[in-house]
Amino acid sequence: MNNLFSPTKGAGFSFCRTAVGASDFGLYAYSYSEVDGDYDMEKFSIKREEKTVIPYIQKAFKYNPELYLFASPWSPPAWMKYSGLMDRGDEFPEKNYLKDDPKIYEAYALCFSKYITAYEKEGIKIDRLIIQNENDIATKYPSCVMPVEQMGKFVKTYLNPRFKTDDINTKIWAGTFRTAGQIDAIEFASNKEYHESFAGIGIQYTSTKYIQDIKTLLPEMPIMHTEGSCYNGNNTEDQASKRLGEVAQYINYGVTNYCYWNMILNETTESGWGWKQNSLINIDRENKTVTYNPDYSVIALISKCLQSGVVRVANYSSAIIISVKKDNKIFVLIQNNKNKADKYELDIINQNSRQVKIPANSVSIIQLDI
Repeated sequence: MNNLFSPTKGAGFSFCRTAVGASDFGLYAYSYSEVDGDYDMEKFSIKREEKTVIPYIQKAFKYNPELYLFASPWSPPAWMKYSGLMDRGDEFPEKNYLKDDPKIYEAYALCFSKYITAYEKEGIKIDRLIIQNENDIATKYPSCVMPVEQMGKFVKTYLNPRFKTDDINTKIWAGTFRTAGQIDAIEFASNKEYHESFAGIGIQYTSTKYIQDIKTLLPEMPIMHTEGSCYNGNNTEDQASKRLGEVAQYINYGVTNYCYWNMILNETTESGWGWKQNSLINIDRENKTVTYNPDYSVIALISKCLQSGVVRVANYSSAIIISVKKDNKIFVLIQNNKNKADKYELDIINQNSRQVKIPANSVSIIQLDI
C-alpha cells in the first residue's frame, strides 16, 4: 500500500477508480440490491464489500489522505434489466438493457444514493460517479448497454433530483464512452440537452481524433480518462514500453488524468469470467510472493509528476513527451526507444537551452527549475 499510494515513498496514486458492485474482475456477479422488486431499497447492503474492498480503499486513504475516488457500475442490479442478469450479456444482447420504466429509474437512483451514503459512513468519499462503464457493449461479464438518450433522461429526471433531495455532493459524469464500435461520446457532446445535467465526460480506449471532436463541441466541459489498455495478462516489458505513449495520447490532448485499472491481481491474472489482464502487481496466493510488473515501474514514475495541481505546458518534439509545470519547476517525461543512449536538447522560451542524455530504451523524467 505504501508503494502504491504514499506520495513520498511510493507512486503516490491520487486519482483512483472503484466499481459500484461487481466489475469484469469480480469473482462473480453481485450488486447491493439483490431482492427483486425492492424499489425502496429496504434490503440494500454493501456487506459483500466489507471484507476486502472497503478495507483496501480505507488503507489507500490512510497512505494518501488527498486521494480522489471515482466510481462506476458495470451493470445495474439484475432485476432492473430486461435480461434479469448482470452478466451473460453476450448471450442475450437484445435484453442487456436497463428497463425503461420510471419505477426502475427511481429505484436505481435511490440505489446510487444509498451506495454513496453507505461508503461515506465507512470514511470513504466518492468524489465522482460515472453512470455506466462502457455503455455500448454486451459481454459475458457484468455489462449494460445504455444509449446516450437513456443516460441523459435517467440523470436529468431521476438521479440529479435524488442527489439534491438527499444532499449528496458527488458529481455526476457521463460515460464511460469508448468510441470503439460507435461514437456515443460525440453524440453526447453534440446534444446540448444533456450538458447541464453532467459535470464532465469519462472516456477510455478513445483515439485523439475523437478527443479533439469532443473538445471542439464542448470546450468548457472537462474530460477524464477512466481505464488504460489492459492487454492480456502477460505483463511484458514491451507492453510497459507503450505506457508513456498511451498516457501522452490523453494528457497532450486535454484530458485531465490517466487511470491505469488493475492495481493487483492474483497469479492467474484472470477474473471470474476467465478474462486475463495486466496489472501493476501480482500476488501468488499459494507461494505468498509479490511480483512488481514492468507496468508498475513506468506508471509509478509517471505518477510522481502527474499529480493534482500540475499544469500541462505545450511542447514541440518528435519524441514521446509530456511536459507539466508546478511550483516553478517543469517536469519533462520523455521516452528513448533507441538501443543506445541519446542526447536531447531542451529549449525554453527566454532561457538558455539545456542538453541531456537519456538512457537507451527508457522512460525518464527531467526536472528543470524555472
